[in-house]
Amino acid sequence: MTLLDKVNFIAFNPLANNNSIAVRRRKLITKINEQIQLATNKDYSPTQHKWVTDEDGSQRKVEVAKRDKRWWTASVDGKINLVMCYGSKPLEFANAKKAFVDNYYIQNVSYIIKLKIIGNTIIKIIRGMDK
Repeated sequence: MTLLDKVNFIAFNPLANNNSIAVRRRKLITKINEQIQLATNKDYSPTQHKWVTDEDGSQRKVEVAKRDKRWWTASVDGKINLVMCYGSKPLEFANAKKAFVDNYYIQNVSYIIKLKIIGNTIIKIIRGMDK
């Protein structure tokens, strides 16, 4: 009796999360989390890895800061306009409407908390689409 006789073989089924829609949803959730971090933590700076060549010709991987634009603007009266982007393009939620306005949300709360609430709500909606 060999080792191969003792092992059970099954058919390989790749993860169902690898379809293009699920990948885009995960990418959007990551970007929303980055925006929440940008709003709540002033010292936060998203980073990316880049290959840099030294003077002597050797290459090494370096972590550099990304330039991310804020997706929100806060007005004087405390309302927040939130434009969600996928890549560099703003997402359109209705015909020619690309921004959320939080006028129906909590009053007398800082815009940072409002952004966190809105972002987490959108993440729950996106995750609910998977089911």
